[in-house]
This record gives sequence, C-alpha cells and structure tokens, in this order.
Amino acid sequence: MRPLRQVGSSSLCVVAILVERQHACPFENVREAALATIWYESDAFNAYRGEDWMPDLCRSCERKKVDFGGCRCQAMALAGDASATDPVCIRSPLRDRLTRDADKLSTTPAATLTYRGR
Repeated sequence: MRPLRQVGSSSLCVVAILVERQHACPFENVREAALATIWYESDAFNAYRGEDWMPDLCRSCERKKVDFGGCRCQAMALAGDASATDPVCIRSPLRDRLTRDADKLSTTPAATLTYRGR
C-alpha cells in the first residue's frame, strides 16, 4: 500500500481507503475519468448517497438532512464499519466510550520534549 494515494485519486481522505477496501468499490482516478462522472456515477460515491444505507438510528434522526448520516471514514476508523452510526454523533452507542477515552487522554501528562541543539 502506498502511504498516500497515487496522484489523481478521487478519495476524499486517507481513511477513505479503508471504506474503499471494505466495500470493494475503488475510488476512480481523475486522470482516467471526468470528475463529474466520478462524482455522479461511481460506486464509491454512490454507496452512501440517500438514506437507504443509513442504520435505523440515523434514518430516524431529525438531523439526517443536515449531516447526511455523518462521516463514513470516522465510522470505519472508529467502529470498524463504514455503515455504522458516526461514532462522534451524540446519539451513537460508541460516543460515551470515545468521550471517556478523550477525557483520559486529555488528563495524561504530556511527555517532556527535548529539543535538539538547545
């Protein structure tokens, strides 16, 4: 795997590579297809359009038209499933765990940095 995608990839972020692998729908390359074609017709971008893919928690939420079900890359990275409720959503079953982990990390003393040449 390359550290960063090859030039021209239409993936939105580095974590999107995980979503791509889970669903076996690669992000197309803008060197090989027009961006408009990729945006409107590719499997990768259409996999999470609309509401059919959303879990019930998201589908019944009053914010679904605002946040579109949250970030699929965060869901993949933190929940292990791109179709899961975005873990940072206040309604997510994983939110409490993430909050506890963040609180724990924020109270951990920072390591002392040693600067070279000083």
